[in-house]
Amino acid sequence: MLKQKGIYPYEWMNEWKRMESTELPPVEEFYSSLRDAGCSDEDYELAEKVWESFDCETMKDYTEHYLKCMSYQLLLIVSRRFLYF
Repeated sequence: MLKQKGIYPYEWMNEWKRMESTELPPVEEFYSSLRDAGCSDEDYELAEKVWESFDCETMKDYTEHYLKCMSYQLLLIVSRRFLYF
């Protein structure tokens, strides 16, 4: 799960109180107007698996996990590029 980019409902997450939500928003809320696309069923299933595997109780938990994974992936990219200099 850490080896691929997760999905996040950026446009749905437009109010702080949504951090307190106790479940993932529906798949339709993962739509991105920037990409003009929603997420695939496969991506949404991965989000559900992440929610369950990491014992997320709120969207805050999911968000923290998402950000940690993004940081981890960025660190891998930077360290790999640094090795080739």
